[in-house]
Amino acid sequence: MHGRSDGVLNVRGIRIGPAEIYRILERIPDIAESMAVEQNSPTSIGGTRLVLMVVLKPGCTLTDSLRETIRRELTQQGSSAHVPAVLLAVPALPTTWSGKASERSARDTLNGHDAVNAEALRNPDSLEPLRAFLRASSKGPSSSAQTLTLRRNIEIDEITALWCDILQQKGLQARDNFFDIGGNSLSALSLVEELQSRFGIAFQMNAIFDAPTIEEFTRLVNRQVDSNSSLLIPLKKGRDTHPIYIVHGYAGSIMELLPLIQALDTDVPVFGIRASGFEQSEPIYDQVEALAHAYLAALRNVQPHGPYRIGGYSSGGLIAFEMARLLVQDGECVEPLIMLDTTTHQTHWPASAWREFIKRRAENHMSRIFKGPGAGKRVLKLAFAFLGHLRLAAFGAVPDNHGPEDHLPEQILKLRKAGLHAHTKYKPMYLNVPVIAIRSELGLSTLADPIEIWRHLTPRLTVFDTSGDHLSMIRPPHASKLASILSGILKSADDFEMIQNASRSASR
Repeated sequence: MHGRSDGVLNVRGIRIGPAEIYRILERIPDIAESMAVEQNSPTSIGGTRLVLMVVLKPGCTLTDSLRETIRRELTQQGSSAHVPAVLLAVPALPTTWSGKASERSARDTLNGHDAVNAEALRNPDSLEPLRAFLRASSKGPSSSAQTLTLRRNIEIDEITALWCDILQQKGLQARDNFFDIGGNSLSALSLVEELQSRFGIAFQMNAIFDAPTIEEFTRLVNRQVDSNSSLLIPLKKGRDTHPIYIVHGYAGSIMELLPLIQALDTDVPVFGIRASGFEQSEPIYDQVEALAHAYLAALRNVQPHGPYRIGGYSSGGLIAFEMARLLVQDGECVEPLIMLDTTTHQTHWPASAWREFIKRRAENHMSRIFKGPGAGKRVLKLAFAFLGHLRLAAFGAVPDNHGPEDHLPEQILKLRKAGLHAHTKYKPMYLNVPVIAIRSELGLSTLADPIEIWRHLTPRLTVFDTSGDHLSMIRPPHASKLASILSGILKSADDFEMIQNASRSASR
């Protein structure tokens, strides 16, 4: 007999039925019964983890070999979401007088609550091993009965299988690079979670930057050396003594900037600055000023004094702008400050930005809005879009971040909500430093022209145009053009007049 299957488990945002787990475990001869429940776990992605209880047949024990068999079968016959974070061998499952296994009583107990149906159990003593585990685990990770911790070396085939599962690819090779085969911040989070779930090994998300290939990552895992948890991520080496520091965009991760960084042709070292809050122990900031202070603290650990080269993509440009302001306030030199398609929230657009925006958007739409059927609907859609911008401007409203992002882990949703709040509330002040604004194609933009934002805030503004829209400008094939522009800027950074002569100044 196996546990009941009338519930649904939510494992890292993935909904699975317990019956799927039970069907797989029925094929393992040593297991007589099993039960899978969720346990609250603030440090896990999604806030919960999967606990699997097994009753073994007489004469069998939960050896490392059996643990590995359970893990392997659940992964191969199910998915990584079916693999428990905690595996417990128990004498019996809690069962009602009618003979049904009670997942409710096990779940209540593992979450530190009294079982609401304890009186309906014919074997209430079956909950005692669960209470003992709860007491032991509350004392820390060194407790005895914990996750699927394997003390042996992890084989490269196992890491390869893990990557294939997370990236949903087949036939990966030892030298495949995580970022070249589609890895991003969310899959990196899943990788960290799965290392803890399958092998009991804790890593920071930054580990993937330290060891981006399967063979390098396997060696790092077997050394069980945690990676640097700094907010600064070295992305490109170089011989120049003054690096450039590039602040993340809305997503918080600098992984989306890797195609751009890899295409750079410069000897200037590049550091990415990721958002604070990806790790559970890190604070989440919802003010640009607080973000700038935190990032400068990390930056100055690497470079105590200027001159500084700072940049930012999208809303990260606002953080870079505030960092530059604080550095200048401290008597440091910032040259240049580079903003990649950065605008402020509509609340802070000057009148000239609104005039340009309305004229451009109207011209773009009018050329095609009345052509063909459905013109009325297109007019209404355009009107609602303008009203949405006006509403945000009038009330300083923070945009919603729901819809396609609902599947994201709660920690990431909190991080992005804080980022939206920071972008909405920040009003940049006048700053006298060399500012370079690189903007995407205006014909594709749904926001104000960066020129109209920044020419009012700095007397030393230079503008470059690149191809693609706000998102595609940092991705292939457009990333190569942006990288060429950025490489030229960095090569000429010591002679800013050369940049001004080579580009179209916005001080017209």
